[in-house]
Amino acid sequence: VAQVGALFAGISRSGITMVAGLARGLDHEDAARFSFLLATPIIFAAGVYITPTSNASALTLLLANATDPAWSPDGEHIAVTYNGHTAVMDPDGNNIKPTTGNFGLVSWSPDSQLWAVDSGYVNADGSNYVRVKGCPCRFAWR
Repeated sequence: VAQVGALFAGISRSGITMVAGLARGLDHEDAARFSFLLATPIIFAAGVYITPTSNASALTLLLANATDPAWSPDGEHIAVTYNGHTAVMDPDGNNIKPTTGNFGLVSWSPDSQLWAVDSGYVNADGSNYVRVKGCPCRFAWR
């Protein structure tokens, strides 16, 4: 019951269970052990849970390997670094489309048509890379 207090911002579930244990007369070590034991099934479940989608195997790979997520301004796509390449996907994890290049962290243009990357810009599907001489362009639209 005490874990409900963790719904409030700034209150951890582990901390509230330790405080509840201390209030019920446990010593510090037993309260910490009790808190850890309560957290174990939740942590295990969170580690194996995968959001069901129609493309679950691709989403599993994405969750394991993707970095540098960047939402498009129109909210229609997410660009990520995936298996060494920049990829674009729908917000629900479907339609993962790896590009031919690794652009790393991208910055979307305001119209969601281009990415500013380390040394230039490229279409949002990864085509037509244009190098801009002397330009660290990654944050051009931020």
